[in-house]
Amino acid sequence: MPEIKLKTERLPTRCEVCHQADLFDAINNHCQRCSNLILHYQSHDQSILTRPISLLRYCQPFLRDFGLDIGQFCSITLMLFLSLIGSIIGSLIASLASELLFINIYKIMPLAISLGAMIGFLSLMLVARLVIRKTNIKLAPFIDLKIEILIKNSARKN
Repeated sequence: MPEIKLKTERLPTRCEVCHQADLFDAINNHCQRCSNLILHYQSHDQSILTRPISLLRYCQPFLRDFGLDIGQFCSITLMLFLSLIGSIIGSLIASLASELLFINIYKIMPLAISLGAMIGFLSLMLVARLVIRKTNIKLAPFIDLKIEILIKNSARKN
């Protein structure tokens, strides 16, 4: 059978701070040289701790993105609202034109719907030029234009 050897812990032979053995008491784990040292820790700058944190600066990225999201939502809602109004007006014109001019309603209805979509898209471009200044988020999944491009184009014209 193999013998099991247990290692016994020994007392340290020197100080862990100054690594000297001449003034070190191993039993009490006390060094007379190091006990006279006063350790000066670097204090923190009080201006860092007491400087007020600006809530606006802390929330600025969130507020900027939130404002852009609200602007995009409003512009898309306005586009849909105006396209609905345009299509209603176009369908009324189509029904009146079919009664007065004897034009078939199936021929004029696509023109009325395209008129409403055109009014909605133009209103979206107007809102994008007036309200939202810069973003890289697409306006809507069905519109492959970015507001940044619209703003650059409007800046060139002026």
